[in-house]
Order: sequence, then C-alpha cells, then structure tokens
Amino acid sequence: MGLRLKFNLVLVLVLALGFAAVGFISRQMLQDNAREEVLRDAHLLMDTALAVRTYTDVYEFALPGGDLEAGLATEPVVSPLPSTRQGEGLAYSRDGRSLLLSTEGRGSPVHRVTARAQAPSPQATAEPVLPVAQEGAPDLRLLVGGAVVLLVLLVLLVLLVARAGRRRTDTPR
Repeated sequence: MGLRLKFNLVLVLVLALGFAAVGFISRQMLQDNAREEVLRDAHLLMDTALAVRTYTDVYEFALPGGDLEAGLATEPVVSPLPSTRQGEGLAYSRDGRSLLLSTEGRGSPVHRVTARAQAPSPQATAEPVLPVAQEGAPDLRLLVGGAVVLLVLLVLLVLLVARAGRRRTDTPR
C-alpha cells in the first residue's frame, strides 16, 4: 500500500469524522432550538388563554393581558368534547386555534377541537429562534467543541503522516 493511498485514506477518515462531529453538534443545536421555541410558544399561549378539561367538556378562559385572576373571574366558554374512553390530555395547537385532546393507551386517537376563547397565534409575536445562553451571548460551546475535535484529528493526521515519512526514509534501499 503506497503512501499516497494511505494519505488519502487518512484524509477520508478525517473528513468522515469531521462530518460526524458536525452532524452531532448540529443535531444538538437543533434540538435545543426546538425546545426553546416550544417553551416560548407555550408561554405566549399561557399568557392569552387557559383551557381546563373534564371528561365531557372543555372550559376555556380568555386571559386579557395575561391576567390569570381576571380571566378566571369571567365566564368560561364551554365546549362539549368527543366521547373518549378516558379523557386526560389537553393542549393548544401551535397556532392557538385548536385544542388537541388525547386519552391514555397505546394507539389512542388525538382529537382536534376548535378553540373558542381568543388566543392569538404565537407565530405572529415570536422572535426568531437563535441559540442563546442565559447571559444573552450566543451559545458557542458546541461549535468550540466541534472545532477542538477537528483540531485534534488534524494533529493526529500530521503526526501519522510524519511517522510514515520517517519510516520511509529509515528503510534501506
């Protein structure tokens, strides 16, 4: 096996490891961004509407200005629910226009019911999703970690090539 082939194999290996590291880092960042977006949207909906479920009905309260106490003092909008075995889950859809209802058990259906209390769409008021650390600075930890991994792989590649070059010069002809 010639030096050129070995060098190319090492480069391909380093490239593959680099892609794997970048893929892992990107996946982690996307998951963190998705989690933050869901939480932000949930907080926006929680500031505008509240829904309480029983087995047969859902009670929706509009929360003007995010005031929970004032919202609960008003008369709720009552909507009948579809018949389910044991109704438990309740959530607003992402756009705030529907309620999603579920029950326990594997393969149980999820029902969509039109929300009647006014909850504005979180899409209209949400800021863009960016990875931000608690101090407000961009979260660069994962990118720095990926750069360190690539740097270590590059150093290993250089050492391997230097070692192979030494071996070649040490062998008598």
